[in-house]
Amino acid sequence: MHGEGDTSATVTSTTYSTRIAADHPVTTYATATTGHHPAAPNSSPPSRAATVASRRMTVRNRSSAASANPATKNSLPVCGVPRGAILSRMSGHATGSSYRERNTTADRALDILGLFTDERPVLSGIEVATALGVAKSTAYRYLQSLVTNRFLEEAPGGGFRLGLRVLELARVARRSYGLSDIALPTLTKLAEAVHETVLLTRRVGDLVVCLDRAESQTHRVRISYERGMTLPINAGASALVLLAWSPADEVEALLRGADLRAFTPATLTEVPDIMERLEQIRGLGHAVARSELDHDVLGVAAPVFGDGDTVVAAVSVAAVGSRTSKVAEAAIVESVQKAAREIGERVRTVES
Repeated sequence: MHGEGDTSATVTSTTYSTRIAADHPVTTYATATTGHHPAAPNSSPPSRAATVASRRMTVRNRSSAASANPATKNSLPVCGVPRGAILSRMSGHATGSSYRERNTTADRALDILGLFTDERPVLSGIEVATALGVAKSTAYRYLQSLVTNRFLEEAPGGGFRLGLRVLELARVARRSYGLSDIALPTLTKLAEAVHETVLLTRRVGDLVVCLDRAESQTHRVRISYERGMTLPINAGASALVLLAWSPADEVEALLRGADLRAFTPATLTEVPDIMERLEQIRGLGHAVARSELDHDVLGVAAPVFGDGDTVVAAVSVAAVGSRTSKVAEAAIVESVQKAAREIGERVRTVES
């Protein structure tokens, strides 16, 4: 209890505030209690009756504002916090546009689908409830919704497994992946490993098409083709690899009907010579070409196998021949073959 001369006694300060509600300015008289501040000179605290009256005025003004525009009714603050913020805090998420707000039901459904793995192809309702941290009744409600929409189905021995709708979506996803999408991560990794330019090519009739390329951040060879450009069928490591695993009679007929140009003195232009070279490439499992398409360019290529041992593409490295030793060449061959196998595994996964 404070004495008469104590100026640090708790006092009531008064403030005025203006709030805009539904484009109507509403002036409210608010009271706030502050502790242990000296009283202002020549000021006196309002009486209890004045404080009560001011609070009643505030309530009446808020009611009038809501009546003037019913749309504001649900936006009026509760305990000084906007209703939207309270609802958001109750759900544990930040406020934002409605389409950005987290949809709990959809998120729970995705969480359930994400629980299935090779090791856990079948899950019980109790396991799902435990993983989500929800009641069993809630978990079964989510599960029933997924079963109804064919994302899940009841397993013969009990529990739930992935449904046919998931398989349908997987097929759609696999079809949406192009060869470049599948190969690009491996191409990029290979370019950084060998510090050279890497190409992905594919044969279309009597032409070889450059599908994609990845550049090293160190050495960069200026080569004569870019993405989408066509290459001759008889020159370069990529073209020879793409021919080597095709049926011999088909390749011979293709070569005899093509314009076999000589791009450098090392380019093969005679059909028997090319056929013999292709046989050697099949035996080695890769192709190495030095200055056959571009002067002083070393090309190393390996086939990418799809389903049924069909060659669907070739991975190749283009390097400056004069700065690439035999030891470095052997390391590039090994890296290219490894990259081709990796891409082939992904291709077969998508095609299966």
